[in-house]
Order: sequence, then structure tokens, then C-alpha cells
Amino acid sequence: MHKLEFKATGAMERQRRMLRKRVHPIRYWSWQILIGTGVLAVAYNVTPTNLNEVMVGEQVAIIRDVSESMRGSEAKLQRQLAHLKASRGDLPEVRVNGLGISVAAGRSNLFNGVRTALERNPDLDAIYAYSDFEVINRPYWIIDSAGVDSLKRLLKEKRVRIYFSSIRYPPPAPYSSLARRSGGRIVPNK
Repeated sequence: MHKLEFKATGAMERQRRMLRKRVHPIRYWSWQILIGTGVLAVAYNVTPTNLNEVMVGEQVAIIRDVSESMRGSEAKLQRQLAHLKASRGDLPEVRVNGLGISVAAGRSNLFNGVRTALERNPDLDAIYAYSDFEVINRPYWIIDSAGVDSLKRLLKEKRVRIYFSSIRYPPPAPYSSLARRSGGRIVPNK
């Protein structure tokens, strides 16, 4: 009986040693995922030194927020617009009171601005929207799901990328989602 116990214990010790040497798959993949995520985060958050690296488009239009909250930021906006116009020449511009995304509320919002820009130039492939993203309680700043869905559909149907550039505050979530889904992005504030 004593010999049998020894053999069983010896086999268990051998298995334990083998298990200690082997790297557990979850531990291995967790490091791979962590490293991969870190590399992707760095790659997507690197701000380009040249703003033209971000801005892509042959036929480009500008949508400009001219609401009362934009007062006092004209110099900053003019610098950003001058940079874009220097690389693209004279660009058509649509002025709106705010960048709300609603089909029903407010005629002078982002949704109607995009429609106007596309009516004026059906060959557009990129739209740059400039605002301070100070969301105020006005009809032209209403954001509703029907408006967001309609704008997504319109951008997809016309194959237009949309880029947002903020003068003051970061754009709310629906804007970054719209930009990403259309192939555009949030332009870094310089």
C-alpha cells in the first residue's frame, strides 16, 4: 500500500510541475490584447503635424456655425478656415445657426446645411463643419435620433465624409460617431 501511494503522489507532483511551466492561454492572450490595444490607441491618437494629413477630399464644402455663441472666436475660426482654403482654394460655404441634427426642428442646422451643400454641389465627397459646439437651448441645436439616422443615411447614400472641427468645446458623441461612420473624423484643434 505504501508503494502505491508513492507512485500516485509522484505522478501528481510531475503533473503539477508541468502545469507550472506551461503558460496559461488566458494569461498569454491577455498580454497580447493589452499590447495590441495600446498600439492602436497610440496610432489613432497621434495628432498629425500637418492638418492636410487629416483633411481629405477633392470636392469639399464648408458648413459654418454662425450662432451668437461663436462671437469672440472669429480669429481662431479664420485661422482654421485659412489653413483649409490655402490647401484647397476657394470653397463653397453654407452658414447655419447651429449644428443640431434634426429633420423637424430648426431650419438652420447641420442636417439642412448638409442637404443644402449637396444640392449646390452633388459631387461633394467631403464636408468640413466648424463650430464651437456650445449646445444651447435653441431649435437649431436640437439633436434627435431621427435626424441622426437620416443624416447617416444621407452621408452613406451620397458617399460623403464629414469632418468636425471645434473652436471651443469637444463635439458631443453623435458627432464623433457620424464622422467615424462616414469615413471622416474630428479634426484636432490647432
